[in-house]
Amino acid sequence: MKTITLLIVFLVIVTSMAAVAIVALSLQDSQDNDQMNPPEPLNSEMEMKIKQDYFNQITKIKFPEATIDNVGINKYYGTYNGSVVVKMSDLTGHLIMMISETVGGITINYPDTNKALVWKDGNFYSMQEAYDLGLLCKDDLREISRL
Repeated sequence: MKTITLLIVFLVIVTSMAAVAIVALSLQDSQDNDQMNPPEPLNSEMEMKIKQDYFNQITKIKFPEATIDNVGINKYYGTYNGSVVVKMSDLTGHLIMMISETVGGITINYPDTNKALVWKDGNFYSMQEAYDLGLLCKDDLREISRL
């Protein structure tokens, strides 16, 4: 009788462990499907246009001594209906601290105080402005928030 009881307990434990493993694998598959693939890189011509516009509109005004070499694209989030979403860098310092912004009910997290900008036809917009102007939709924001 003890052997049968121990065998039943053993089977219950093994079955429970298998069920936990299946649930964990299922959750991992679900999370993998939620992850978006990174966008194709920007071509060098588009990258140069964006950097030049940022330099002319923002960096040169804040830092008259700056050159185009002081401007870079820290992160490229993708292009959505002709609107390019990027994090730019120049001589501006940014605090290393987690921040977030909520646009259209979607929260976008950043590892520092440098937020993403939207470049469209030579102009830069905040994420909120781009959403309000219809340059980005909620699906775009969801994808951006996963990158």
